[in-house]
Amino acid sequence: MTGPSRAAADPGRTAVGGAEPEVALAGGNMTPVVRVGDTVRRRAGPWTPTIHALLRHVRAAGFTLAPDPLGLDGSGREILSLLPGRVATYPLPAFVLSDAMLATYDVGDLEAMKKYSAIQTDAAGVITRFEEKPEKPETTLTGIALYYFAPATLELFTTYIAAGNNPDQPGRFIQWLYSRLPVKTYQIKGTWYDIGSKETLEKANKIFAEFVN
Repeated sequence: MTGPSRAAADPGRTAVGGAEPEVALAGGNMTPVVRVGDTVRRRAGPWTPTIHALLRHVRAAGFTLAPDPLGLDGSGREILSLLPGRVATYPLPAFVLSDAMLATYDVGDLEAMKKYSAIQTDAAGVITRFEEKPEKPETTLTGIALYYFAPATLELFTTYIAAGNNPDQPGRFIQWLYSRLPVKTYQIKGTWYDIGSKETLEKANKIFAEFVN
């Protein structure tokens, strides 16, 4: 793995060098992570150009809580801007713990909601109503395929499936679950791409190919 070949896959960025000391950071499930000044470095992989393209896209869409990809350093490691805050490493701290959480997105189109799940929440963001593919949607808030389940909640999948419920669509589990325990939500901003069909997947692939190439 060499730095120049990877840098060439990520045009428009200049690899950052320097003699600042490296400080090992706690956390990370796969590779060592170090801090160098106001940047974070970690080993790059074949996926790095695509991830960097995605990060630039979401930042351009206004989501500035994502790190800024800054190319590769002389050792071939990816460089990301340092974001202030506390990382939720394992064992997870209390502030991120929830029995269940679902990411949501405001589609902004009631007619389009007929092919999605329609979600209503209370002031705390807890689901109060969930309906898959409603004939007459009353909200434009939908759930997307991003979930968090505590270990105790995962055990309920056995109960759910044993009762003869749909084992193939995760959204159906949320529909079953929210009446049994509080399911919190986190609304995603920016742009969301529906890839639930071959046509929408192909459209999303074409869009992301523009950022990579």
